[in-house]
Amino acid sequence: MTEPSTSWQFDTITYAGGSQDGPRASVQLTREGKQVHAEGSGNGLIDAVCDSISQATGVAARVVAFVGEHDQADEVLR
Repeated sequence: MTEPSTSWQFDTITYAGGSQDGPRASVQLTREGKQVHAEGSGNGLIDAVCDSISQATGVAARVVAFVGEHDQADEVLR
C-alpha cells in the first residue's frame, strides 16, 4: 500500500498589486485532505506569494531560482 503524501498541493494562487494597496497575494493549499487559505504581502508580487505560502504552511518560502521573462517566468519555491 502506498503511504499518503504529506506534501502541500497548490489549489489556487491569486496576486495583485497597485499604487494604493501594494503587492498582495492569497493561496489555497491542501495537505493530507485539509485545505488552508492564507494571505500575504511583500515588496513585489513574488515576495507577496512567498509570504502567503509561509503564512499557510508555517515554513519560510523563498525563491531559489528564477528563469525567464516576467511573462514567461519559471520560479522554483522551496
